[in-house]
Parts: sequence; structure tokens; C-alpha cells
Amino acid sequence: MPFSRRFETYLDPGFFENNIHWLSILNSLLMVLVLCGTVGLIVWKTVKKNSSWEDLEDSNFWKKTAALKPPKHLELFTGLYSSGAHILGVACVGLGACVVHPMYAQRGMLTSILLAAYTLLGVLGGYVFSYFYCSNGGTKWAATGLYSMFLFPSVGVLNWFLLPNAIWVVAGVGVFYVPLFVVGAVVGRVVSVSIPTKKHSFLPSPSTLTTKPWYSSPGFLVAFGGVLPFGSISVETYFIFTSFWNYKFYYVYGFAVLMFLILVLCLVCVSIVATYVTLSNEDYRWHWVSFLSSGSVGGYLLLYSCYYYLFKTQMEGYLQTAYYFGATGVLSFATFLVAGAIGYSGS
Repeated sequence: MPFSRRFETYLDPGFFENNIHWLSILNSLLMVLVLCGTVGLIVWKTVKKNSSWEDLEDSNFWKKTAALKPPKHLELFTGLYSSGAHILGVACVGLGACVVHPMYAQRGMLTSILLAAYTLLGVLGGYVFSYFYCSNGGTKWAATGLYSMFLFPSVGVLNWFLLPNAIWVVAGVGVFYVPLFVVGAVVGRVVSVSIPTKKHSFLPSPSTLTTKPWYSSPGFLVAFGGVLPFGSISVETYFIFTSFWNYKFYYVYGFAVLMFLILVLCLVCVSIVATYVTLSNEDYRWHWVSFLSSGSVGGYLLLYSCYYYLFKTQMEGYLQTAYYFGATGVLSFATFLVAGAIGYSGS
């Protein structure tokens, strides 16, 4: 066997390319079709019922003004949304790199690519933060920019403080990341100022919110919004966890890309349904419901990581436990941000 193909000896086709893997993809595709059908029905009913969005005197004026109202706690929401968009770009770069070149052949190559992508795409994070915040009438641009810039890196630093010398890697990345983020923020602010926004003077107060059934409350939508998206990737999550924690080489990147696309469709569909239910109940908090209902898939991923640690591994001791839950905690938080950004953008 040629030296360049030496790692193929350690691959496990019987584990990764079995019928369960293919059946999980088929099951996820069927789930997406059902969700897309539900969203299509909602859109059709909405368009049929509300043929004109220009008449501000009809009964749907509340929904229109609520849809235009900026989210409550705008600074916090902006930081979460811009961080999610930033990490989404990094994830796309990582998946693309895996498809182009097998990452198992060179140790540390994927980590280097992800760090480089996160640094360079700081421009994207800054742009999304500034454009979204200024478009929604934010007044604390500088403070919110600092918060958005260091929201996700601070979580990584708190985790990596448990490991030796990792803080120097973070510091090296930050030297280039901060200026690029500032450049993107300035560009986003300039672009947002040049685009006029339409506002309404009438917005309902929280006291006017109507009583709603329990199954359409924001708490229920958020708690159960991530069930279907996580169900669509649960089998693939098992394969990825096993390859990382049980020392197998993950090489079926086509499966990963396909499951990522299915996850995106699921998140968008769930977010649209949650937003529709929220606005139908005359609740102006649809921004947070949309973001959290899709982002809750990160919470389910964290719960799964606890199950995997207890029943699928034999780890013990401080170092192994700290590294496992530190890594899976950061992964779950990143998944929460990315899923929330995808769902909110799709709704």
C-alpha cells in the first residue's frame, strides 16, 4: 500500500457504512418532508387569509407591528445571533475542507483550519452584529460590539484554562481576530445606515398579550422545538462521538454534509412554525421564540453527551472528565448559537 494511503488500514467501513447509517438518513429525509409540508400549509393559509399587507386598518395590524418590533434585550440577542452566524461560516468552511481533503491523514489539520477560519471570518461576525444592531435602532454600539466579539471566545477560554498552554493559542488568534471583527462592524454600520427602515408608532404593551393554550406558549415551543432537529441527526451524532472519543477515524464526510443540510431544513421549518404560532397568539416576543426554539437542539446535544459519557465511555479522573465535558460543553453552546441563527434567519 502506498505511504499516502497508510491510514486506510485503520478505517472501519463495517461501522460507518452499514444499513443503520443509510436508514437514519432516509428517516431524516422523511421527517424533513413532513415539516416542509406543514410549513407549506401554514404559508398557504396565511397568504390566502391575508392577501394585502398594505392595509394597516385590518385585524392583522397587530401582527404586522409585532413583526417589526425589535427584540427585547436587543444587546443580548445581537450577541447571540452574530456569534451564531460567525460560527456557521466556520462550520461551512470546515465541512468543505473535509470534503476536499481527508482530515484523518494529518493530525491537527482540521483544528488549524477551524482556528484560521474563525479568525478570518471575524469580518462576518462583525458585519452581522453591526448591521443587525443598527437596523433595529440600537444605541450602545461599542459596548454591544465588545460583547458580541468576545461572547463565544470567552466560553472557549474558560474551558481551555483547564488545559495547559491552550491560552497562548487563544491569544495568538485574538491578535488577528479583533481587528477583522472591527472592520466588519464598521462596514455593517455604514451599510445599515444607508438602508431606510419602516417603523410604526403603535406597539402593544405586554399587558395586552392574550391568554394562550399551554401547547402554544413560548416555554413549550422552546423546550420541544429542538426534538425533531436533534432526532434527525442523533444517529450521526453517535458516529461522530464514537469516532472522536473511541479512537476511530471518521471519514464519511458526505454523510456529515447531507445530515447538516437536513438539519438546516429542520431548523428553518421548526422556527417558521414556532414564529407563526407565536404571532397568531399576538405575542411580540417571536424573535426570542424563533431563536431559542431552534437553538434548543444544543441543549439536547448536551444531554446526549452526558448519556454518552455515562454509558458509552469508561472515562474517569479529573483530566478526562474536564476535557470531555469542556469540549462537549463548547460544542453544545456552539450548536445552540448556530441553530438559533439558522432558525431565526429562516423565519
